[in-house]
Amino acid sequence: MPSAAASMVARTTVPAFAPVREEEVKENIGLYQRVKNVVYYAFLPLIASYNFIYAKNLVTQKREFWFLPTSFEKLLGDWHYSVQVNRQGGKCCNLEKVNMVNKVGQTLAKQTKRKELNEYEFTVIDTKSINAWALPQKIAINRGLIEKMNDCKIEGDYEDITLEDKIAAVLSHEITHSDARHSARSLEKLFILNILVIVTKVYLSTLEVFQSYNKNDKSDKNP
Repeated sequence: MPSAAASMVARTTVPAFAPVREEEVKENIGLYQRVKNVVYYAFLPLIASYNFIYAKNLVTQKREFWFLPTSFEKLLGDWHYSVQVNRQGGKCCNLEKVNMVNKVGQTLAKQTKRKELNEYEFTVIDTKSINAWALPQKIAINRGLIEKMNDCKIEGDYEDITLEDKIAAVLSHEITHSDARHSARSLEKLFILNILVIVTKVYLSTLEVFQSYNKNDKSDKNP
């Protein structure tokens, strides 16, 4: 039989894995959460700036430098769009073509990835040239392209394709350009180029003023 001393030692021995008190667990979780919140809010401006400047393209799922906010992108698109439409022939007055393009385009616009571009405008340009192009929230298709697609007959398995289907193929392609910021990228490059031109002109004008001032100052000192 075990001795009384051995029995006492057995009763007082601490288990190898003592249970953690519930209060200690709550205290550790609370401390972790506080540290996490401090780190998150400390880096929040940096994270927001990173996501804005180096944003993810919702179409390509790749990150790219994003210089212009969406609101300014729309503004530049509106201005450039009206200029290009008027320069290329103006708006077409054929209501059948205009209504068909607008009906197909508005249906496709509901499937865009960038929901902030939710007011698409579709225009038929009154010109015989075969072309279509896109700007932010603005899609243009030439009357000549619509007429060419209407005259083009497809044989075989796809002979039942309608003119609306062909227009939908063209418009979806152009909408993807706008949705993926392809036109916005071109506007950003044009915007940056204009800024560089303005800065260069200001620098050269300022330099010319200083040079003229220095010449006048020297002439005053040496009569």
